[in-house]
Amino acid sequence: MTYIVAISAYLVLLTIFGLIVARKKVKTSDDMVTGGQRIPFIILVGTLLATWCGGGGITGSASVVYTGGPWVGLITFAAPPIGIILLYFIAGKVRKSNKVTVPEIMGARYGKAASIIAALCVMLAYVGVLATQLKAAADIIVLLCASSGIEISHGLALTICTALIAIITVGGGLVSVAYSDAISALLMIGGFFLSLIHISEPTRLRRIS
Repeated sequence: MTYIVAISAYLVLLTIFGLIVARKKVKTSDDMVTGGQRIPFIILVGTLLATWCGGGGITGSASVVYTGGPWVGLITFAAPPIGIILLYFIAGKVRKSNKVTVPEIMGARYGKAASIIAALCVMLAYVGVLATQLKAAADIIVLLCASSGIEISHGLALTICTALIAIITVGGGLVSVAYSDAISALLMIGGFFLSLIHISEPTRLRRIS
C-alpha cells in the first residue's frame, strides 16, 4: 500500500508542479510549443535524460539489454547520443530558419509533399511509441495495485496514465513537460545514488565484521 500512496502522491504533485510552472512561464503560443526558446540548459538536460531513461525503463529496455548482452545494449541505446551529436551541428541553422517542426523544415527544403510525408512518418512513429509507453505504465500500476491487494482493471490504469499525461502536456506544452521531466530526472539520479549507498553499506559492514 505504501508504494501506491507514494506513486499517487508523486504523480499528483508532478502534475500540479507542471501546471504551476506553465502558468508562470506560458504567455504565448510560442511559449506553448517551444518554451519561448528559453528553456534553461539544465532543464533541457533533465527532460532529455528523463525521456531517454524513463521511456526505456518503463518499456523494459533494461531487461532486453540484460538478456541480450552488451552488444544489444550498445545498439539499443546508441541512437539518442548519436542523434544529439548530429543535432548539435544543425541546431543553429534550424533555429535561424524559424521552423518549429520537422515537417516544416522538410517542407521548406523539399516542398509541400515532403512536408506531408514527414508529418505522416512522425505521427505513425510517435503514436506507436506513446501507445507502448502508456500500456507499459498501465501494466506497472496494475502490478503495484495487485501486490497491495487492490484489483484495478488495465483499462482504468491506462485511462489514469493517459489523463495525467494529457493534463501536463495540454496544460503547459513544452514548458510543463520539460520542467516536470527535469524533476523526474533528478529523482531518478538521486534514487540511483541512494541505492548505491544502500547496497554498499551492508557490504562494508560485512567486511568489518
